[in-house]
Amino acid sequence: MQQPSRVQEWGPYLGALGLAIIASAVFLGIITPTSRGILLALGGVGVVLFAIFLITRPREELREAVTGRTAVYGSNTLILAATFIGIIVLLNFLASKQLHNRVDLTANEQHTLSDQTVQVLQNLKAPLKVTGFFTSNTNNAARRQEAENELKEYQYK
Repeated sequence: MQQPSRVQEWGPYLGALGLAIIASAVFLGIITPTSRGILLALGGVGVVLFAIFLITRPREELREAVTGRTAVYGSNTLILAATFIGIIVLLNFLASKQLHNRVDLTANEQHTLSDQTVQVLQNLKAPLKVTGFFTSNTNNAARRQEAENELKEYQYK
């Protein structure tokens, strides 16, 4: 039996490292504003490392990995999970764009407009203009965002 070369010995580790680098590039692209060139370079390095892993594997082993029972059931499970997640994301997107109703689950209905407030808003004859004055410190930035959100809630009522 022939002794495996160093590349063949390190192949699985390089493949795992390649997949980790590809996943890191994807997550960096989603989470941080990293430049596209850096993300493509990371992805390219990951693809090369994973390709080294695939090239160093015996052909029979690769054939079994692609056509075996585990691969078939695993790919079916992956497709089913991706479809389920896609449907949930689509429903969430459609609901956020079409439905502006929110459910207030706080004990004292802290985020619910009273019936009297809704009635006053419905009886307004002209558009209402609101002017807010906020300073530039951090606490006021949060208060400003809170006020904007509250006004948007009034707008939907």
